[in-house]
Amino acid sequence: MPHSTLPPLSVAKFSADYIIDFVRYITGWNERDEVSDKTQLKYLCNYLAVDHVNCQTVIVESDYIDRHYLEDYAEYYARCFPSHPKKCSRLHFFSSEFTSSDFRRCLSGKNQTLKKILKDSYLGFAVIRPIPHTVFARLCLKPYSALLKNPLKKVLTRKVEVSLFGLALSVETIPFIEQDKVVSACATSALWVALGAHTDISPNLLPSPSAITKAATNGGAEAGRIFPTAGLSPPQILRGLRHFGLEPSIAWSAENSIQDLKALIYGYLSNDMTIILGGEMYERSGSGYAHLGAHLVCVTGYSIKKGLTPLQGLKFHSDDMDKIYVHDDRSGPYLRLSTDIQEFTRGKQKLEGMALGV
Repeated sequence: MPHSTLPPLSVAKFSADYIIDFVRYITGWNERDEVSDKTQLKYLCNYLAVDHVNCQTVIVESDYIDRHYLEDYAEYYARCFPSHPKKCSRLHFFSSEFTSSDFRRCLSGKNQTLKKILKDSYLGFAVIRPIPHTVFARLCLKPYSALLKNPLKKVLTRKVEVSLFGLALSVETIPFIEQDKVVSACATSALWVALGAHTDISPNLLPSPSAITKAATNGGAEAGRIFPTAGLSPPQILRGLRHFGLEPSIAWSAENSIQDLKALIYGYLSNDMTIILGGEMYERSGSGYAHLGAHLVCVTGYSIKKGLTPLQGLKFHSDDMDKIYVHDDRSGPYLRLSTDIQEFTRGKQKLEGMALGV
């Protein structure tokens, strides 16, 4: 069915099946097994279903104009032979239960109690692109309370303000985006998250992925097409960050110890600044590892575990860091990674990586 047949406002009870079927409907992605197995979608549904989040209700805006997608659409999708819709959909998540009539009464000013409940129970939102496979144009989710209330854990958050049919809502988070593999690859997504986490840049004024890719590639002055993008090189990443007023520096490489990386992450994130971490990705395959390629993520948090085995000599607080949290466009926001890193080689080359401080 066409996108325009949806009502502008819908209220539904949350379930993974509802989200999956909605994504299929909006994007035209008919293979249900593929949609339900999509890593980012499974991550979202599992995130909302855990008992201390306990999402109960979803509000759907079916005709949502997302500025970033609209800019990306003008740069690429409008020129494609297959037609793509210009409007997105936005899903809002709440931990409280209410009906469509309850919400409409709230909007008309006849249910002020529900207005407060909605503000207190707001969990965030997801903007769905009307294209198959790479569906998340933006995802803003409230972090788990265990991350926010534990003094041994630190995650970066910004206040993201939302207007839902005139109802003012907000969520403390760092926006997440999925690469669409056309105007953005993982490097562009990581830069987008890093810009969204920076305290001098409003989350509502973030540049679009296509704008970041164009800035990093010098607006096409380099050889080759800008779109579809094949990814960004380290010099292009630095150029992209400088274009938007930041002063990045390469602060760590795989030649340094993991303790140096922990100290770097602790120093930056303790001062509400983020790290972009890049390297080669491997997947366990039997008794060995299969190489997946290069990848870039944005570090958005860390966890301290007291009592880890001290190193020889001076011990720093960062040495007790046992986990980091990253926004990984292949999975989702605040993805937990262990700092217990194993060293291995690919052929005769040692694993390579870098960390950018921004």
